[in-house]
Amino acid sequence: MRNLLSTDLDKQKVGDAARLELAKSHGVTVTVDLSIEDSLAVLNTIGDGFGAHVVVDAAGGDEPLTLAQSLVRPAGTIVRVAVSHGRRQDVDALTLRNVALRGTFGIEWETWERCLALMASGQANLSALATHELPLSQWREGFDFAVSRKALKVLLVAEG
Repeated sequence: MRNLLSTDLDKQKVGDAARLELAKSHGVTVTVDLSIEDSLAVLNTIGDGFGAHVVVDAAGGDEPLTLAQSLVRPAGTIVRVAVSHGRRQDVDALTLRNVALRGTFGIEWETWERCLALMASGQANLSALATHELPLSQWREGFDFAVSRKALKVLLVAEG
C-alpha cells in the first residue's frame, strides 16, 4: 500500500489544522503536525525506515528543503515546486546520497492540460480549496485572510 504523508507548513500551527484535514479528504493517508510531531519518526512508522521515495516541497524556503532532505531516502527524489529568497542550500548532501532534486514551476503547457483534464473528469475536485470568494474591490481583505491563514485560498472576482 502506498502512503501519502503531508506536514503542516510551520511549527506555529496558524491555520494548519484545516489544511491537514483538507489533505486527508483528498487522499493523504498520514498527516504530521510539526508543532507536536517529528515527521521523520512518523515516516519511519509507515515506511521501511529508509525514507520517502519522493518528497515534494511546495512551501519554499530553507527550512522545508532541509526537512525534505531529511525525509528522502538514498536515491530518492525531491521535487521543489516553490522558490525561496535568501540563502541557498548546500546540495553536497544530496549528491552524496544520490538524491535527485527536480524543480518545477508548473508553467509548461502539458502540466496545465493534465490539471484541466483531472478537474474536468472529477478526479481533482478543488472546490474545497477556495474558502473565500470576494469582489475585486475587497482585495485587501482577501490578502489579509491569506496572510493571516484564515483562508486556504481566496478567489477575487471581477465586479460588474
